[in-house]
Amino acid sequence: MGRFGELSQVEAWQGVALMLLATGCFASLGAIIRLNSPAIHPFQIVFLRNLFGFLTLSPLLLQAGIQSLRTTKIGLYLSRGVISTVGMLLSFWAASILPLAEATALSFTQLLFASLIAVLVLQERMRPYRWLALGLGFAGALVMLRPGFQEGSLGIGLTLIASALFAWVTIVIKMLSRTESSITITAYMGLLQTPMSFLAAVWVWTWPSPEQWLWMVAMGLLGTIGQVALTQAYKLADVTTVMPLDFSRLIWASLIGFWVFAEIPDWWTCLGGALIFAGATSGVYGEARWRMLQTQARTSGV
Repeated sequence: MGRFGELSQVEAWQGVALMLLATGCFASLGAIIRLNSPAIHPFQIVFLRNLFGFLTLSPLLLQAGIQSLRTTKIGLYLSRGVISTVGMLLSFWAASILPLAEATALSFTQLLFASLIAVLVLQERMRPYRWLALGLGFAGALVMLRPGFQEGSLGIGLTLIASALFAWVTIVIKMLSRTESSITITAYMGLLQTPMSFLAAVWVWTWPSPEQWLWMVAMGLLGTIGQVALTQAYKLADVTTVMPLDFSRLIWASLIGFWVFAEIPDWWTCLGGALIFAGATSGVYGEARWRMLQTQARTSGV
């Protein structure tokens, strides 16, 4: 194996490690929201998460210099900021209502929404593997929304809407990551989403206690670490390598939910989450295989 192959393997493993780090950070955010939402409104938590997240990133930004903010894609950053802010407001609200593992399992529908966006907006063809992905995902959602299930219906609706919005954000981030650095992408997230989320927080503001301020700082730190790790994971490794690891969020959430809140996810949540993720993963692998066959067809015809 040549040096290039060895380097690719090292980068792939680095991508895997960064993805696991990111999922652990994001699962921890949900626990912090649950711990503090009875006293602090979720909208205010969104603002403080963005504020302290940006402050956490500031030393790296200063080290990189002002040139790290230079971009020709401010329109993409603005659209990402608006959509992501609304998605965060809804998802944090849902996290304050739903059990941690259930909210996490439902959030996997983001990958299915991304597939639908690719078909409806980007005019990509609806190939068989995409039908399979959407079918499994829809079945998983039905399992979690089983007949007679009433408790947490607001939280479920909020999570599904937020997942659809984050699907848009995922596509925008992938577009930006082709030319923009992880620091630049995360920096603009803080620069734009902090004032945007403040417009929602100001109406429900209450002053946190000293302990709650510490939780908010921790949330900003975890959120920034997770966002940078996620962006860098996509840059180092193929999507098909790191995307299945997103399911580890459910494992993290189940462990944290049991340890902190004594929550035990039922079989319906586990089965539904597994079906949703199986659908999303089959779509990712189907897309990768189709692109590989297309590339082989073109090269063989040369």
